[in-house]
Amino acid sequence: WLNAEELAALPMDGPAWDYLKTTADQPTPMPDLSDQNCDANVRVLAKALVYARTGQVRYRNEVVNALRIIAQNDTESGGRTLALGRELVAYVIAADLVDLGGVDAKLDGQFRNKLRALLTETLDDLTLQSTDEGRPNNWGTHAGASRAAIAIYLGDSVELERTAAVFHGWLGDR
Repeated sequence: WLNAEELAALPMDGPAWDYLKTTADQPTPMPDLSDQNCDANVRVLAKALVYARTGQVRYRNEVVNALRIIAQNDTESGGRTLALGRELVAYVIAADLVDLGGVDAKLDGQFRNKLRALLTETLDDLTLQSTDEGRPNNWGTHAGASRAAIAIYLGDSVELERTAAVFHGWLGDR
């Protein structure tokens, strides 16, 4: 994802910014990693991006509240890895954009523990890792994106290298 310098270079006017800001200003539904059609993740990411550009603390606070729900609850329960893969990546990026570790170190620790667990949690007989490694389709690429985001957030180079190798394999580089 974008670093702070790249993000700071993006415009804060025009149709893309207006759409992002409109999305960030909408109420956030209850985060639900088991519902692949839940808009909470997109709104949380929009809030994180707006916070990163404006520094308006209310956006950061809404992101932190959503991350608390993810970290302290099992919102993935009853879902499938397609939903988990589609939903989770936005929350991971949002946590980085608001500097969760700097804002609330205890919550960041809980969030990191949750992310580690979600890599191998079985949902409908699959995990994020097994879905990424065994499904060269919509399911696998969503799982791979969340798996890569988790690896980057956790600083887990082994997990990131494996995720990249799987993706390269799906592209024909075996």
